[in-house]
Formats: sequence, C-alpha cells, structure tokens
Amino acid sequence: MNKHCELILVHGEVGSGKTTSLMNLARDFQLRGLTFTGVISIAIFKKGAKLGYDAVLLPSFEQFELCRAKNETGYPRWNFNKQAFERGNDYIKQKLPSSAVVLIDEVGELEINKEGWYSSIEEALKLSIPLIYLSGKKKKLTVFRDQTLSSYPQYQIKEMNI
Repeated sequence: MNKHCELILVHGEVGSGKTTSLMNLARDFQLRGLTFTGVISIAIFKKGAKLGYDAVLLPSFEQFELCRAKNETGYPRWNFNKQAFERGNDYIKQKLPSSAVVLIDEVGELEINKEGWYSSIEEALKLSIPLIYLSGKKKKLTVFRDQTLSSYPQYQIKEMNI
C-alpha cells in the first residue's frame, strides 16, 4: 500500500522564528484535537546570555534541560544531556503509533550522526506518519535529507523558509 505522506523541512537562521512557528503549530493542533507528538527546543537565557536549551515534549508541554553552554570556547559549544534525549525519544516513540503529526525542533549535527532525536525521526518515517515537520538550518537539513530520506519514497518533501 502506498501511503501519501508529507515531510516539511522548516529552515531559517538563528532567531528567524522556526521554534516559535512549530510551537504555534503544536498549540493549533492541540486546539483542533489532532493527535501529535514531538519535541521543541527552546533557548534558555540569563541576563541576556544564552545558557542553553530545554526540551519541551509534545503534546504534554513537559519541559526539561537538554543542553547547556560549555565554559570554554570552541566546538562543540554545548554539553548535551544524553539522558534528556533518552527520555524524550522514549516519550515520542510511545506516542508515535497514535500520532498523525510529528514536530522535531531542531535537526542538526547530532541527528546527521544518528544521535539526538534521530531514533524518533527514523521511527516516525518507518511508521509512515502522515505529516512530519523537521526544523533546522538549511545546510543541516539538506545533509540530513540527502543521507536519510531517500530510503522513504512515500514522503513528499517540501521546504518552508522562515
């Protein structure tokens, strides 16, 4: 059976509104009674300085620490909490079978290297979830698309620049 599915790549630079757009979609889906799951990564600031990011699980809107800035300069900039990814991926995978929509904010180096939210994205693709939104910088999303999505021909890929 060929199921029609859409994958929307939401891209833009830092501060362009990708996270806000996905959070607004999540609130809209909730108001409309749609079944959805995913994660939003929100920036955490203190006195104007970015400390890191928290994960917000959907649809519960439960929030917890995802990463914090390293004290030294250089790459990578963030100390990621591996337990946070395990917790988030377990939650998302539990919700996937009954979800019509998945939102993942944001796809980057970790997902390109099959870490971070990769296992949730892969499971959503295998289940042919009808609508998936992935956000990130265009360059990272392009690499992820080229590496991963060719294995899922049921997905029509669209792009949205914010």
